[in-house]
Amino acid sequence: MALTLSRLLADADSFEMKLLAGRGGMNALVRWIHMVEDIEVPGFLHGNELVFTTGIAQRGTEWLTQFARDLQEHGAAGLVVNVGPYVAGIPVEALRFCDAADFPLFTIPWKQRLTDVSYTLCRRIIASEENESGIAAAFRSLLTTGLVHESEARLLSRRGFYNALNYGVLLLSAGKGGLSISGEEWDALKSSVWETLSQRLEKPLFCFTLDSRFAVIGGGVTVQELESGVSALEREVFSRRPDTGFYAGISDVSPGFSVLPDCFQQAAAALETAQRTEQSCLCYAGLGLEKILYAVRDRTVLTRFADDALGGLLRYDRMNGTDYTGTLRAYLEANGSVQQVAGETGTHRNTINNKMKTIREQFGLKLDYDDIVRLKIAFAVRDFCRRL
Repeated sequence: MALTLSRLLADADSFEMKLLAGRGGMNALVRWIHMVEDIEVPGFLHGNELVFTTGIAQRGTEWLTQFARDLQEHGAAGLVVNVGPYVAGIPVEALRFCDAADFPLFTIPWKQRLTDVSYTLCRRIIASEENESGIAAAFRSLLTTGLVHESEARLLSRRGFYNALNYGVLLLSAGKGGLSISGEEWDALKSSVWETLSQRLEKPLFCFTLDSRFAVIGGGVTVQELESGVSALEREVFSRRPDTGFYAGISDVSPGFSVLPDCFQQAAAALETAQRTEQSCLCYAGLGLEKILYAVRDRTVLTRFADDALGGLLRYDRMNGTDYTGTLRAYLEANGSVQQVAGETGTHRNTINNKMKTIREQFGLKLDYDDIVRLKIAFAVRDFCRRL
């Protein structure tokens, strides 16, 4: 997931490969190497391929500008032109386009054997994918246990992840037509998400799919930097996909690998709340009461609290076909304004007064400060538990 063009071609000099234009796109991710001689082929690319061409099927060099444009539009990572008998040089128009589009364009001399070059680069891509799988496994383990084996710690350290760093977790969820995207649909977004975040944050990052969500582990980051990354995603990635909605949840930031399980739960809580309240991004630190509720591991504690406060009223309503629970909730949300409750429910204020009198007498409520706080929390707990 993290093999960029610059890393793949770190020793491009050994191939005598020269970057002529598009240096701004060197952080593009590379999935594979592809030989393309037919200018109609770009439409069949999957995206993030580094394309090689000799120009054997073309005449002159005028075609290169449009070819580069088509490759860039179809998500290729870059273009390598084998300069020789079929392409003597790169036209100025192609160089200008690639610089403007941040689309890397290289040349490689004819004497280089492209089969050897592509074999070497493909081996690096495969090795990188194996390495990425190991890092993903290490982080998945950390998110659940907070523990990392020595071999995994060495693997993480090679990517800049050290135990001494502060860590935060960003969880993303995206959907189309009310359905969450997953699998191949997330794969299509991975590269854009990674490139945007890595360019924005410039900190150790690792991204991977987790069920139907996209997880981002940040080392040495702040909550504000993660928020900035989400803003960049909204502006640069999802604004171009109006049919795809997204939500984000951001954890607190704390030091050490051992905090990652808590960070993951915090990010999940923030994401769930963002989805429920239809806010694009929420930080765990800003959840208010729900921050406390998510921290309670034993959910029976919460259900008992809600039942102690509201159980009698709920059972009475079920047995008698009344709705005193709804009236009480509306009264609390209106801060005790009978007039507001009457207006919102289309009920005469005397009816509301009579219901509130029955609630006080039937269930022994004074509705003083302590009662109000306890009941408001109980309603919030009941809503929270019903969503779990």
